[in-house]
Amino acid sequence: MIQVLNSQTINLQYQTKRKNQIGSKGSYALCQALSSCTNLVTFMLLLGWNQIGEEGSTYLGVALANCKKLQSLYVDIRSNQIGYSGASIFFSALKNCANLSTLQIWFQNNEIKQTEEKLLKHKLMKIKQLVQYYK
Repeated sequence: MIQVLNSQTINLQYQTKRKNQIGSKGSYALCQALSSCTNLVTFMLLLGWNQIGEEGSTYLGVALANCKKLQSLYVDIRSNQIGYSGASIFFSALKNCANLSTLQIWFQNNEIKQTEEKLLKHKLMKIKQLVQYYK
C-alpha cells in the first residue's frame, strides 16, 4: 500500500490489522509516504492496537500537517501507548489542515489522563473550520 502513494493521491484508506504491532518504525514508514500526498482530501487511517507510541503519533501529526487540502479525516489510534505529549503534537498539527471540516477520531485507551484529555479537546475546539468532531 505504501508504495502506491504519491502526490496525485486524493482519497486514501490505510488499514492494518489490529494488534499487528507496527510500532513507531512502521508508523514512520507510513508517514514518510503520507508526506508526499499533498493533494489528499479524504483520509481514513485505522491503526488501533499497534503500539505506535508517542513517537508514532508525532510522526502522524507532522505528516498530516503537510496535507493542506485535507477535508475529512477518520483516525483510529486506540490503544497505542500514546501519552499527552504525542497526542498534543498530533492535534496541534491538525491546525495546518486549513480545509479540515470533518474529524472522526478514536483515541481511547492510550496513556492520557482525564485532565489531559480535556486539554486535548480544547485544542480541537480551536480549529475554527472544524464543523464535525466525533470521538
